[in-house]
Amino acid sequence: MSGRVESAVKKSSIYATCAVKALVFCGDEFLVLSKKAWVDQLGITWNDLPGGRVELGEVFPEAALRRELQEEIGSNDISIMKPIHMATVVKGLEYHVVATIFLCQANSKEVFLSEEHTDYCWVSLKDEKVLLSPWIKESVSKANS
Repeated sequence: MSGRVESAVKKSSIYATCAVKALVFCGDEFLVLSKKAWVDQLGITWNDLPGGRVELGEVFPEAALRRELQEEIGSNDISIMKPIHMATVVKGLEYHVVATIFLCQANSKEVFLSEEHTDYCWVSLKDEKVLLSPWIKESVSKANS
């Protein structure tokens, strides 16, 4: 698809796409991110996982996720293990995103955050005080089953 066609599709009244996200564990903690626009919209600080949309021409979801991990948290040292959950985000007739969440393992907690997110946190599975987006809670639940 040419850039012009892709742009037209994104501007259409219904825009659907696929995404990949990483539930990244290091020890017994997992990484959550904060996206300011979503904080304002949802009122939840820890509202995202690293990852993003599969780009035109990317055949393998794991390759798209590896690219996104490098772009968003500056890491090539994460093992992508297996898909564990699917989540859907629908915003009226503006867009519909279906995301596959992959269980991942990091060798360190070093994060180089991109400008897309405003903050990050490593959360313990035992920490019930941290407010997470429902789709992240569901992903964590699937990882533990």
